[in-house]
Amino acid sequence: MKSRRPKSSLPPVLGTESDATVKKKPAPKTPPKAAMPPQIIQFPEDQKVRAGESVELFGKVTGTQPITCTWMKFRKQIQESEHMKVESSENGSKLTILAARQEHCGCYTLLVENKLGSRQAQVNLTVVDKPDPPAGTPCASDIRSSSLTLSWYGSSYDGGSAVQSYSIEIWDSANKMWKELATCRSTSFNVQDLLPDHEYKFRVRAINVYGTSEPSQESELTTVGEKPE
Repeated sequence: MKSRRPKSSLPPVLGTESDATVKKKPAPKTPPKAAMPPQIIQFPEDQKVRAGESVELFGKVTGTQPITCTWMKFRKQIQESEHMKVESSENGSKLTILAARQEHCGCYTLLVENKLGSRQAQVNLTVVDKPDPPAGTPCASDIRSSSLTLSWYGSSYDGGSAVQSYSIEIWDSANKMWKELATCRSTSFNVQDLLPDHEYKFRVRAINVYGTSEPSQESELTTVGEKPE
């Protein structure tokens, strides 16, 4: 009679770890970014600079690429020149104005566009400087024996800051040199203590907080009183 082997209570061997096939779970996929119209997220406030200084206007942008950036002045696209430089990247666009002058004053617009839309932002630039010379030619009137009244026009451009005063300069035929005679706030001045045997002419400069203008045109030669015989 054959003996029966006792049944093993151990679980069956399924194989070693080296034999098993280890399957890794795939990494979760990053969801695609939603398409976005362009946005200007950083832009300068209105600017005021001295004549001769350089200006940098930078607009930071975001949105679905590609984004096109265009700088305009008074709705007209700016063309690069020796005084105007434009640099654009995915992050934004910079307009650089080298040695700012009066002609660079105005409203600048950054227009950004992609296939989903457009946005724009504006900044006003003021370039301040000394005034232009007083316009026209100073005029002498009410000529008397030793005095006259000198009148003139104001500056055609005040340099971005109000004219505070005028400097009057005099030239006479004796020393043939220009020298400062007086300063005043109005556009007329009573010149006194003139000599009858001298010829005089005058010119005027305008003054604001940023400096003194170039001189105006010269007045005509003027003589007061009567020359002695």
